[in-house]
Amino acid sequence: MGMYKFKNFLDLKFWDKYKVRNYLFYSGIFFLPSALSISAILITISFILSNLNFKRNYLKDSWNIPFLLSSILMIISTISHFLFISIAKDSTWSPSLSLFGLFNWIPLFWVFWSAQSFLKNAEDRRKFALILLSGTLPIILTGILQYYFNVTGPFKLFNGFITWYQRPLSDISGMTGLFNNPNYMGSWLNIVWPFSIAGILSRNKNKFSTGIKIFFSISIAFCIILTNSRNAWGGLLTTIPLVVGIKSLIWLLPLFSILLLTIILTTFPSLQGNLQDNLRLLIPDKIWMEFAEEGFSGMDLSRVGIWMYSLSFILSSPILGLGAASFPALLEMETNIWKGHTHNIFLEIAISYGIPSAIILLFTIVLITVISFKIIYFNDKENYKNLYFERAWWASFFILLSSQSVDIQYFDGRISITFWILLAGLKNIISDNIKLKYNVCKK
Repeated sequence: MGMYKFKNFLDLKFWDKYKVRNYLFYSGIFFLPSALSISAILITISFILSNLNFKRNYLKDSWNIPFLLSSILMIISTISHFLFISIAKDSTWSPSLSLFGLFNWIPLFWVFWSAQSFLKNAEDRRKFALILLSGTLPIILTGILQYYFNVTGPFKLFNGFITWYQRPLSDISGMTGLFNNPNYMGSWLNIVWPFSIAGILSRNKNKFSTGIKIFFSISIAFCIILTNSRNAWGGLLTTIPLVVGIKSLIWLLPLFSILLLTIILTTFPSLQGNLQDNLRLLIPDKIWMEFAEEGFSGMDLSRVGIWMYSLSFILSSPILGLGAASFPALLEMETNIWKGHTHNIFLEIAISYGIPSAIILLFTIVLITVISFKIIYFNDKENYKNLYFERAWWASFFILLSSQSVDIQYFDGRISITFWILLAGLKNIISDNIKLKYNVCKK
């Protein structure tokens, strides 16, 4: 009898019957914001079970081909860095960093493919969004504790297996919560912000449930403001018309105008005077200084300057790149200034693994984004027009992708995993639309 049960345990149908892989996946998503180590284990097991059970052919899906090609080019590039690339001996850079850098990409291409089996339809995607929102609660709570009660870390569990970073606010410009950087915190909140709006807009007769959704949405928006991240602030406002629709511009445009006027009045040197002084007293310093000259006075190198140096480095080895994480070492040797990355995801891939890898990868991602946008926002079918969670899904990915053009939060594992799962959902929206048109044609 015991042997019989053991054989059942090894049978993939047994796992599928009790939806074990689904529970593992959704549990992994819930822990993703707060416990990456546990989340990665749960998600990986769910993906392995899913791939073994369904035995899908990776090469049959044409969307996988560009990512496979990018993987090959990146591997060739990495080998070349070991054989040919040599940065100064006193530099901290090593070719092994290119090898480690592959883990930011190749395993995540697998995530893109594997996650699709859990995001087959709009209901699957809605469920994912709600669980991701639920898992964000610790982010909100710890952020508030940090900002208002000076509760700081880092806090470690299981000998560091789970680590929560919370730096003292005196050392940073804004709230970080469980992240080690306010821009990362802002990026995560921008990911879930569209889903919180969709939750409110979705029909629900339960007033208590609606009240909780509204309170949670306000909390997310409030924490985004407290990050003092201009990138996050832009996402906060841009998301609303993308999810709610054009009708939101009726009240959003006046709000934009007021905010723009306030920024001008509090930051422009030519407008110095009593009015500017009084406005600065009303608005927290950390907010208006994000746009004023005083906030940039100590900057050693502007973002445009970083991009110009990045381009010059890329052109020195355009095909194979100079190696992952080589930019900080190269910049420091040339300017004696340290910057952790290029602040642009395309430039980062190009300098790490070459322009061909960057073009193939970014072109494919942008193509999926554009095609899914047309389907979600311009499809004639009524069911698409009313699916706020589908709009929220697209908005979440679009804001995340756009933010990588001026900063890079991608290298946080929580954000990169979510990036590729969101992209997998957009790819499934495209596949669903193709199947729908095919079935209509058959009839």
